Amino acid sequence: MAFNINSVNHELNATITDFLANYKTACTTSRTKYMENASAGSYIPPAGRIYGQAERENFQADCSKYRQRISNILKPVLDDLGAKESEAPTQDAVNMVGMLRARETVTPDEIGRLINRYGDNPATRNTLVQIAQKHKIYDYNYHPVTDQITAVKELEDCINRQLNAPEILSKGFSDGKAALIAAQINNTFRADD
Repeated sequence: MAFNINSVNHELNATITDFLANYKTACTTSRTKYMENASAGSYIPPAGRIYGQAERENFQADCSKYRQRISNILKPVLDDLGAKESEAPTQDAVNMVGMLRARETVTPDEIGRLINRYGDNPATRNTLVQIAQKHKIYDYNYHPVTDQITAVKELEDCINRQLNAPEILSKGFSDGKAALIAAQINNTFRADD
């Protein structure tokens, strides 16, 4: 793999930590500004929200920047995993898979032996698993790189949903939300201790 798991983990967690600090600063600054401009006896707004149209618009722009930053961190990871997933199988593997597809019955032992022999290639392994499932053999999983791609895409979708400006402006963003995102990052990219 061309990317470093520890580095990706660190960059993603640092981005979320930075986002949380930026959000808290925006909340405090906008609340202070709101109270400074309020007349005596005015309503004191609760902490943890962003007040003022200009401040809200600035925060929306910040959310877009952070989502782009996350995307920039994850793009090389997805590119690298995608390249691995699309590596061409050997001609021997292609021939074996072709013969297997033509057969009416396939045994779990046959699938197991073929996965052991050709399963290092993602395309071959995934095709063998599909053939096995077609024959109601569910003992084998897709190549790990396929699962990694799915996990990274799910992580990116999760973060993009969480860094959604309208949602945050209406409900806020807490340390707990940041911790949940960090947990998903740490689950997707297990950093070495």
